[in-house]
Amino acid sequence: MLIVISIAPFLSTFGDKAAIFGVKPDIGLVTVYLIGFLYGEMDGLIMGILIGFVMDSFAPNQLGINLLTKSLTGFLAGYLGRVILNPLFNPGIIMTLSLLSGFLTLSILQITTGRIIVSDAITGIVLPQAVYDALIGFFISVIFLEKIERGSSLRI
Repeated sequence: MLIVISIAPFLSTFGDKAAIFGVKPDIGLVTVYLIGFLYGEMDGLIMGILIGFVMDSFAPNQLGINLLTKSLTGFLAGYLGRVILNPLFNPGIIMTLSLLSGFLTLSILQITTGRIIVSDAITGIVLPQAVYDALIGFFISVIFLEKIERGSSLRI
């Protein structure tokens, strides 16, 4: 529960400082992915719903987008954690899920506002953010894997 409570202030503080050429990492997506991968579909889904809701609360112009994308990410990560047991695939999976999340977000924003230039958004935001998310996911995965391999338990 501490993760859910601290995610919004962390994102608003860290997200702006971590921006590279205006592209911010989606720490919420990476967090939900790793929780789902480590703990299963239901934990990933629940954390995705909670973190997505908190993120949407601070981004009222995108109400519901984070709730949808983060919950799907958490559930898929839990499933993939059971099927693909090799955590070395995490960066590629995070990148793929980040791309899917970005495309879904663009689609919803295009339908609801009509003011999005899709090609510019894909090359300027979605693709760079997916690469950035994969890199961050890789480093966080390494930290979590070291703790798991040492036998310490991770609690949500």
